[in-house]
Amino acid sequence: KTRHPKHNTDYQSCRGFDCPFYLDGKDEVPTTEWCWAGSFFWHEEKCYNRSPDKAMLVQVRVGPDLGIGQQIEEDMANHIGLKIIRIHCHEKFDPNNGRIIAR
Repeated sequence: KTRHPKHNTDYQSCRGFDCPFYLDGKDEVPTTEWCWAGSFFWHEEKCYNRSPDKAMLVQVRVGPDLGIGQQIEEDMANHIGLKIIRIHCHEKFDPNNGRIIAR
């Protein structure tokens, strides 16, 4: 059983900071009952509160656009004021990528 059975069933309607699990239990550690977004936001916020100058979100963007989950993570980070570091990878694999990176 879950406290909020109809919450975030599409995995993209929650932004973490508006998650009922987070809002009901900011002081509790997320459990498997929480939606992914509420749990992710809880962890982002803990990192930020511990060390606001050093905390950051690192995202790997594959192709031209962020995925929907990454867009939600970005919304969460912006809500907190967390720095975002983004690494862009091309969609297509090139066998020489390893050699280029190793130089």
